[in-house]
Amino acid sequence: MASIILAKTQSSNKISSFGEKFAKDKQKIDRFKIFSNFAQSSYGAKKIFRVFYLSCKWPLNFENLLKLNPARIKKLVDLKKLFKKVSQSLDITKIPRSLKNVKKIVLNIQREDFQRFSKKVFKIALKVVQTLLDICTFASLGQLFCLYSLGSANEILEFSKRFFKVISGSFLLLRDRIKGIKHLKTKKEFEIQKSECLRLKDLRMKTILHEVKNLDLLKLVKNISFIALNCFLVLEMMFQVALFSATLKIALSTISLSFALVSYFYKKSMTYLKKI
Repeated sequence: MASIILAKTQSSNKISSFGEKFAKDKQKIDRFKIFSNFAQSSYGAKKIFRVFYLSCKWPLNFENLLKLNPARIKKLVDLKKLFKKVSQSLDITKIPRSLKNVKKIVLNIQREDFQRFSKKVFKIALKVVQTLLDICTFASLGQLFCLYSLGSANEILEFSKRFFKVISGSFLLLRDRIKGIKHLKTKKEFEIQKSECLRLKDLRMKTILHEVKNLDLLKLVKNISFIALNCFLVLEMMFQVALFSATLKIALSTISLSFALVSYFYKKSMTYLKKI
């Protein structure tokens, strides 16, 4: 009996601790302010130029179907190159921060999340990952040097960037998957612990868990499409041949970008904002 009471107390404390991570009052959603902050950030600027780039790439991919004249095609190609150059420049300058975030994820990986693997396998896997990150760090520094001294990066460094994106995307997927599983467990504990009457009264916690679940799903789709796209590009660079259709790559890029934007604005528009 005492163990049951203790378990219920621990579950209640866990739910309360999770709820404390979010604001107590509903936020007044100002969509103009959210978009303004997004556009002024380096992340938002990169995404906006990426939208412009894909907006030029889609009609060029179907130029014969759309019966575009040579003058319109040339204009779209010039705009596409311009938007791509700006987007890549913003992308590369974010590499140091991305490396820092990925290393932080690696350091925060806990043994309890991978109990099905032996301690030896777990330690070896961490060492391999850390070695790959060190290699990517070195290659990324080379990219930054080429960008600022030569104005462009060669194919090897472009390959390293794509390879790093596969690794970073995988770790983001791993992090969000672990968080998603924990959020689902918290939601189940909340539903088990509360009676139907009390659950209806605690609308704040119910709303938070519902919105967090939706955000986890958005991040999952975003990360999977991001990893798939960069895996395709890495394979094509390795074999120096077009293995996948242009339409498939543009579609994956569009899906990844769309879910990145939706997840960003959904997170900023949540009823109860998460505390920084």
